[in-house]
Amino acid sequence: MNSLDNYLKYRDSDEDFSFILRMEYEWDDKQYQILMSKVRDILYEYKDELVLPKTIIHFFTSEIDIISGTVSNDVFFTTTPDGISKEDYKKLVLKRKSELLELKKMFFSGDFSHLGKHSFFL
Repeated sequence: MNSLDNYLKYRDSDEDFSFILRMEYEWDDKQYQILMSKVRDILYEYKDELVLPKTIIHFFTSEIDIISGTVSNDVFFTTTPDGISKEDYKKLVLKRKSELLELKKMFFSGDFSHLGKHSFFL
């Protein structure tokens, strides 16, 4: 299965990060990291191509803004998952939001020099 098929299968599952974020209104960092790994794999696979799959374009043009908007609402932080303090949770979410926005900038500038098969974006 190629990286795009892997990504699409993940996006159609109940474990999709964005689905969990919208339905449970909670940041699942494990699923976030899985999502980012799948996005990275697609970008790595298509790094020498002139075009990218429209589903990954959608991620950068819409999905990141939806995620950012969701976690920018103060209501998002009214509850905290078990096992993490409210301060640490907020710090984690805001750090991840910043990573996503930086990744979006890099994507639109075409800067993939930092991209390696097993590296993380930031």
